[in-house]
Amino acid sequence: MGNSLISKVQDSLLILKIIGDAINKFHSILNEYKDDRTSIVFTIASSQIILLVCSYKEELKIFLSLSNERSRIIKTGRIFKPFRQILYQWDDLENFRNTFIAHNFRDPDKNNVFFKVHKEVMDIPNGFPDFLLLHHCIDNINRIVFEEFDGEWNTLRPMLANLKQPEMTIRLSSEKEAIAKLLRLRNESDLIL
Repeated sequence: MGNSLISKVQDSLLILKIIGDAINKFHSILNEYKDDRTSIVFTIASSQIILLVCSYKEELKIFLSLSNERSRIIKTGRIFKPFRQILYQWDDLENFRNTFIAHNFRDPDKNNVFFKVHKEVMDIPNGFPDFLLLHHCIDNINRIVFEEFDGEWNTLRPMLANLKQPEMTIRLSSEKEAIAKLLRLRNESDLIL
């Protein structure tokens, strides 16, 4: 079921923008740690970028398949094609995301990948220069898309001010409460001597 308040183009623009902005934020963090690939911050930021790039590629595919505004979408796709090709040059992005980020270090057959003999090197962004290229390709794709669809985006932007995120449950209100609960759980546990 779609959203009748906005067009499919606007829907896709919003998602491309949100994902692009998130990639920008993680790239800024990655930039601060670019000289230390062993840093946990580098690992977290690069993993999030890979996860987001996979989502971006999925949304870009949706955008390119939209039937309304077809001629403008085709024209825009031709313009950003060189940047889009870069997103697809890493053959193992989705496999890496699925195995190492999203599915508990298990391959599609549910086997633990740490005991698997890897026959080939995984083809993914693996250093800051790769992430720099990836980041700027997405930035350029979004710039091209938003220049062509600026009217749709400008119509959508005022509506965004009225959006409210869903309420989320807050189960614990303080660290003290969390520690107290943990101590109660330890006392209840048969596993702790």
